[in-house]
Amino acid sequence: MRFLIFILLSPVILQAAEFPDTLFLRTSDLQRKKQLIHEDALYKAAYEDLLQRADRTLGKPLYSVMSKTLTPDSGDKHDYMSFGPYWWPDPKKEDGLPFINRDGEVNPASRDSRSDRPKLSALTDELKILSMAYYLSEDNKYSERGAALINTWFLDKQTRMNPNLNYGQAIPGRTKGRGIGIIETRKLDKIVDALILFSGSKEFTDDIIRGTKKWLNDYLTWLLTSKNGQDEAKTKNNHGTWYDFQVAALALYCDRKDDALTVFKRVDSLRIPKQIKEDGSQPHELARTRSFDYSKMNIQGFLQLARLAEHLDFDLWNSNEKRLLKAVLFLEPYSNEEMKWPHKQIKTIRVESLFMVLKLAAPYKNKKIDQSAMGLTSKAGLEILFY
Repeated sequence: MRFLIFILLSPVILQAAEFPDTLFLRTSDLQRKKQLIHEDALYKAAYEDLLQRADRTLGKPLYSVMSKTLTPDSGDKHDYMSFGPYWWPDPKKEDGLPFINRDGEVNPASRDSRSDRPKLSALTDELKILSMAYYLSEDNKYSERGAALINTWFLDKQTRMNPNLNYGQAIPGRTKGRGIGIIETRKLDKIVDALILFSGSKEFTDDIIRGTKKWLNDYLTWLLTSKNGQDEAKTKNNHGTWYDFQVAALALYCDRKDDALTVFKRVDSLRIPKQIKEDGSQPHELARTRSFDYSKMNIQGFLQLARLAEHLDFDLWNSNEKRLLKAVLFLEPYSNEEMKWPHKQIKTIRVESLFMVLKLAAPYKNKKIDQSAMGLTSKAGLEILFY
């Protein structure tokens, strides 16, 4: 597998080259960023911010599904549990049941201690920060924290999560879990990248790497075979895109190339032509109350799939007459704060959030996109270290 091949260069940079490509950053990109944090003011500032954020994680409690205050219907707290974020008590009912939908409006109760979602989000965010901090600084305090986080969430029999999302995004009064909940594990690629970036540390033993890989493989099998997984595979908007992304990312890491190739073929023949119009608009996402956010989120998933597909020499960049490029160009003008988004958007637009989309589109070498990405660099903060 190409992103797991170690690249040996001259002895001068041998230590940096001991790391293989991550899912998205090539070894040469990683080495370049390691140089830029000493040569470029913006990268130096981003690096300092990265270390500060990494340091703030060190004293925090470890995350576990066992700390939620509710137990799923299975009777096993090891099963992940969460609630649909846009569902609210019905004010016309005394008990509020069944909950009703208010698209784009997050119910704070869906993010409290009854749910595992906040913990999983914090886990993946911290591992993203810690693994890059370790790679750039070579300080073992970051790999120690990373190993503890992974051991607690994935490996320790007392605290680990079972590799399923049977009870994801429940809706009180309606359902105890849905395939839609699988969107909540879309950042598991950060676990893969962390395992790769931490691989040179003494804390990341063969047992930790093998054990986590087995967990990810088991979860991949659940994604492909469970009712919830099969339901999510059939969705036609960003949920389908991010389902495919998760399957492809985990399949590549777990050496299941046939499963990854099946995804890439489906994205090429079904997802892209059915989700992105010739003008670059994404109708399913434009129909939402946060149409900018969801359009951006969906094309990010597609661009990341295109990068993954490179590992199997499958070209999604040029699929369907470059529909992905057209979708990026549809959004690109709104990297300018003076441009008004003409579709429904109930939340304030953060133009800097387009940075990662524009950077992911770099393979197109499109002058307009590259210039807009450059224009957002000063606002992107530490994200410049990851894209």
